[in-house]
Amino acid sequence: MNLEQSPSGFNSTSSQSFLHRRWRRISVLGLLILGIVTLYFLSNRLPSFQYWYSALFPPTVQYQNTSIGFSVQYPLTWGYEEQKMNSVPYAFKFAPTQRWPPGSSISIPQQNFIWLIIFPNSMPTSDLPANIKSTSMLDVLNYMNEKYSGEAFPSDAQSRMFQLGNYPAASKLYKVTSDGNTWIINITIALHKDRYSYFMSICLQEYWMIYKYQINAILNSVNYSDPSKQSG
Repeated sequence: MNLEQSPSGFNSTSSQSFLHRRWRRISVLGLLILGIVTLYFLSNRLPSFQYWYSALFPPTVQYQNTSIGFSVQYPLTWGYEEQKMNSVPYAFKFAPTQRWPPGSSISIPQQNFIWLIIFPNSMPTSDLPANIKSTSMLDVLNYMNEKYSGEAFPSDAQSRMFQLGNYPAASKLYKVTSDGNTWIINITIALHKDRYSYFMSICLQEYWMIYKYQINAILNSVNYSDPSKQSG
């Protein structure tokens, strides 16, 4: 008879292994609970932590306009207003509505240093010159930007072509310095069927690293549908 074996048939090594696994599970569970409690404490005690967390993972609301077949999701801490710009029937200006960070003494509203303007029905493809229609999205972007702003992109603008959700898109990002401030400007166009949308975001450079995630999330939520027919 093996004296190291217990009457139940389990040796001490198996018992210790079982206890180790059990303590590991308890430790992981304890760390998880501690993490949740810490996040809850920080989110209620540190406004700046709450700001950064909500900036990276903001809850969203949806704007929908069935008359033009356009919808977009934007952070709950942002607002929008409909505008008319350059005779375009629909233009939407989105901007944060809270101060940075919440609870701080900064008195400058965020609308003064970041905003996103969207032209859902910016240009039908039939309005493009013949020599532009057969070229790349970047050429279309250059043409549309000069048409709206009257200026060409700077030579050091960062260019890319990509898919904005389900839609072919192109963008250019560049910096502009004015009155001692450096601004990041990002111009994007997207194609849906026979129309182009034009998106322009402007942000002070020191806020770009955090707000670019929100801007990208808004752009990636853009969706088009068939406009509803108005009766009457």
